[in-house]
Amino acid sequence: MWTDVRFFGRGPVHSPDDGLRAAFSGRGNVYGGSLAVEGKRGNSGGHSMKWDPPSKGRKATWTRTFSASDVEAFARISGDWNPLHFDAEFAGSTRLGGIVVQGGLTTGLFNALVAMEMPGPGSVFLRQEWDYPAPVYVGDTVTAEAEVLESRSDKPITRLKCEARRQDGTVVLTGECLVYTLQPELDGDV
Repeated sequence: MWTDVRFFGRGPVHSPDDGLRAAFSGRGNVYGGSLAVEGKRGNSGGHSMKWDPPSKGRKATWTRTFSASDVEAFARISGDWNPLHFDAEFAGSTRLGGIVVQGGLTTGLFNALVAMEMPGPGSVFLRQEWDYPAPVYVGDTVTAEAEVLESRSDKPITRLKCEARRQDGTVVLTGECLVYTLQPELDGDV
């Protein structure tokens, strides 16, 4: 069952306008292809893309092999210099048995998946719930898979079941996320 959700703490979502239109103005369609357009919006004279919700059961994947340079780059950006990610002696003396990749890198696969594959460009997370049943080690190839559990036709909101596996089939992340897909406005008459 769906309820109204809050988008960046700004109140119930009824429209992607919510002060974000300016962030997309003048950029055009940077992804190529054609745009389905539905009538004028508000007083702006612009047009919005039509929401085409992904069907229940649809799946998409995103795969990456994690390197030591990925771990270091993430640490530089996030500040996560935990010795589990950098100190072989320390990490080896824990039950993990060796240096592991930050969890944020694993969840980042889902950022790419929802933004680039399904639902696609303009998509942002409203909510994420992740469990990490096993570690990811440097050198592991991880495949993130998302499946549509439900998708609203009246609002661009999609609920996804998420699971990530290492190359040996071990599940390293499970969970669900709720995604909102911003629809850019197009200027001019169509």
